[in-house]
Amino acid sequence: MVLRCQSRFCRWCLWHVLQTLDGGKNWEDVSSRLPNPDRLHLNAITNVGPTSLAIVGEMGLLLRSDDLGQTWVTQDSPYDGSLFGMVDSGDLQLLFGLRGHVFRSKDDGITWVELTTGSEQTLLGGVVGNGEALLVGNAGSVVVFNEKLMAPRSIILGGRKASSSVVETNDGHFIIVGEAGVKILDASGELMDLNISMATGEE
Repeated sequence: MVLRCQSRFCRWCLWHVLQTLDGGKNWEDVSSRLPNPDRLHLNAITNVGPTSLAIVGEMGLLLRSDDLGQTWVTQDSPYDGSLFGMVDSGDLQLLFGLRGHVFRSKDDGITWVELTTGSEQTLLGGVVGNGEALLVGNAGSVVVFNEKLMAPRSIILGGRKASSSVVETNDGHFIIVGEAGVKILDASGELMDLNISMATGEE
């Protein structure tokens, strides 16, 4: 398992990678394994297929490991701007970043083709659902893809608040979090008029 701290205030952790082999009891800094001499910011890590990992980051940084993080190589990037994430669906992947740039791969992330999404907003998070994939980002931007990670459709949510992350629920809806708090979208990417209550832990 590899973990990167999300704090914007800790310069140290923006380019460091920690690994645990015992379920989180102990952690080791394995940043020296990464070919990142300029200490570019690392923004996300994603499984690609059964034994591969990919890290994306600042200035088009794209790193790949085919042995579950033991060794890493620099991969040719399709974009020289910051990349914020990648989503994986079997042998299909989407790579996304600044200004609405989205790239699709159908060979486990080896080669990439840019898709026209109709959005110029920076995309920050994504998820592959059972039937659709969603990317979310700045200014209320949502981009919906079909099950083959094709046919992108761009939506701007009312209020134009940024969203940083999205997950799918068991009933096929999507929960997004960001500047507008927690919201629920239906499978087409439209906001649902539902009240969301925050769970509280027991003491």
